[in-house]
Amino acid sequence: MAEQATPEELSQQISDLEKKVGRYAVQNKDEKYRILFEKSKDAILIIENEKFVDCNKAAVDMLGYKNKNELLQTHPSQLSPDKQPDGRDSFTKANEIMDLTLKNGSNRFEWDHIRANGEIFPVEVLLTTISNQESNRIIHTILRDITERKLEEKARQKEKETLSIILESTPHGITLIDNNNKYLYVNPYFTEITGYTLKDIPTREDWFKKAYPEEKYRSKVSKAWGNDSNQKGHEKNREFKIKCKNGQSKYIEFRSTFLKDRTISVLTDVSDQKQAKKELELLNFKLKHEATHDPLTGAMNRRAILDNLSKELIRAKRRNTKLSIGLCDIDHFKLVNDKYGHQVGDDVLCSFVKVMQNTLRPYDLLGRYGGEEFLLVMPDSSMSTEEGLYERLRAKIADHKMTTRSGEVGITVSIGITSSTGDDTADAMIAKADTALYRAKGNGRNQLVFAD
Repeated sequence: MAEQATPEELSQQISDLEKKVGRYAVQNKDEKYRILFEKSKDAILIIENEKFVDCNKAAVDMLGYKNKNELLQTHPSQLSPDKQPDGRDSFTKANEIMDLTLKNGSNRFEWDHIRANGEIFPVEVLLTTISNQESNRIIHTILRDITERKLEEKARQKEKETLSIILESTPHGITLIDNNNKYLYVNPYFTEITGYTLKDIPTREDWFKKAYPEEKYRSKVSKAWGNDSNQKGHEKNREFKIKCKNGQSKYIEFRSTFLKDRTISVLTDVSDQKQAKKELELLNFKLKHEATHDPLTGAMNRRAILDNLSKELIRAKRRNTKLSIGLCDIDHFKLVNDKYGHQVGDDVLCSFVKVMQNTLRPYDLLGRYGGEEFLLVMPDSSMSTEEGLYERLRAKIADHKMTTRSGEVGITVSIGITSSTGDDTADAMIAKADTALYRAKGNGRNQLVFAD
């Protein structure tokens, strides 16, 4: 039969047991806390008089030690790098924080610890005062590894910085407006484009009044904005003419996305593009005009008038209508050049074309066939109107003095005329008109001759 323990021996056994299960848990007679202390996934440590005197397995694992005896009886700064991220000495700062905790009852902060292998890592620390007695200063400590959170914060910060760089340097204006139509942000390029700062346009109404001062146009823009804002989540492209702060007008392309509680607009100055497009259109028109018109007189050139004659012949045949042409030759034009010079001769040609164009019907065509010869193409002709049109042209030239740099010069014109319902070719008609013109010249000039 086992010998019964004396009261002294029993007391010693209880004391040893208390040390094994954690003397603070036993002292507090809190079995639930003991279980929590041992099983918690958070690292829990007990600080007594500025030294770690107990910890759970999670703390040992977090700090990378083999057992808790390796980290007990150490000052918190001994498990930390020499300095914290703010540059302060870990020992001094740890003492200040512990004093503050004992004074206030608790403290939450971030701290850099160091693992057994030398790896520095961030933790969130919660300190709670257990005892603030002069010789028994006890603090309950919970550590949470926030490495992942810090990495995520760093990534978000990097994204934010990258976005900021993009917004600040992009060659497009960027604006952000809330649902109350208040401007939250405009980037520097927006100000560069428009001249307006966030202070100038605190609300959309301020922007509209300044950018679109003409009331009717502002109403048009406002209506378009209202229609677009009803389609949340969709991007809308619009182009408007705005008035900048300096009074200059610009054409701006707006690409706006209407989100649930925000509207983002991207502005692109397309003024130069529009001007370039306009100039290109003018250039294309000029090139096309130059390709089809005589550079001196502005009348169609030989190739263009012949192309139009061929087209009109096809049209006349399809419609069963009559088409006539008149081959015109300025009488004794060589004498004009010999008497007044070629520059005056050029003035006579230009003045001749203006008189002819002012006398012709809107759909009649005139082209310079060569030298002082011009070809008239008259669609939808009839014998009764045909003779009257050509005679009116001849008489107009004979009665009109041509304006030149050397004064007025009188000329006359001879015209050889032929017509067709589309069965002839352009070359055949030209040949007939040329023969008739030859006869007009032979008969004394300043007259009309119709081909046989």
